[in-house]
Amino acid sequence: MLGESRLEALSVPERVITLAHELGEENIIVILDQNLNYPDGDVLGTDLASTLRRNNYGGPIVIQSANAEPSDCITYADAGADGTLAKGVLAATSASELALIFWGRLASWVNTSSPIDSNKAWRVVGMAFECAVAVV
Repeated sequence: MLGESRLEALSVPERVITLAHELGEENIIVILDQNLNYPDGDVLGTDLASTLRRNNYGGPIVIQSANAEPSDCITYADAGADGTLAKGVLAATSASELALIFWGRLASWVNTSSPIDSNKAWRVVGMAFECAVAVV
């Protein structure tokens, strides 16, 4: 969990990319709050997501927000998010949404021209399943 300060929140993309190099993108899911308010200024999750994508981070990114209307979700997707978690939603629903996001990311890995490691693919599927059933 990062974001105790504005400076720390702004360091998230760099820290995620470092972690992805160490652990592999398939082992990380980034959940960004859309509106982080600090005394010295605000940070938007969409700005952090865009920075991650510009730096070639290919793992799953989710925006968490109280604003989850279809038009909001389009904005989040345009910034590079794979999905949205609405605040105030039951944990089981959120877990199901995270599982779908993992499945979607897996499909994007499978549909690339580069070879995919089948062990990597099944690890992602397993994580998605565990995420979905752990909260139910």
